[in-house]
Amino acid sequence: MAELHEREQELQFYGYSPEYIAQQLASLRQQEQVEIWPEHHQAWQVFVRCSTDWRLTDAGPLGLDGNVILGVITLTQAAQPLQVFDQVKLIEQGALQHFAETKR
Repeated sequence: MAELHEREQELQFYGYSPEYIAQQLASLRQQEQVEIWPEHHQAWQVFVRCSTDWRLTDAGPLGLDGNVILGVITLTQAAQPLQVFDQVKLIEQGALQHFAETKR
């Protein structure tokens, strides 16, 4: 809920109409919620932190920059870095599959 309030304030600050703000907030409320299991939480956090570091080609995203993944894992001091890396790569595969399906 705090996220919605912050988004509403941001839109108001930039002068968007009340109708547009209502539409945007309704859209945010309807977005699908997912549950992240505790054993995957660290991998999800690493993935999110790397979400702006995609290697791109003319055909679209190729994958996350592996060096960035390793750097984030190191910075977060993961207890099992190899396991977290493997989990991030699985999340990446799912994202790439989603990109391919939505591109069609």
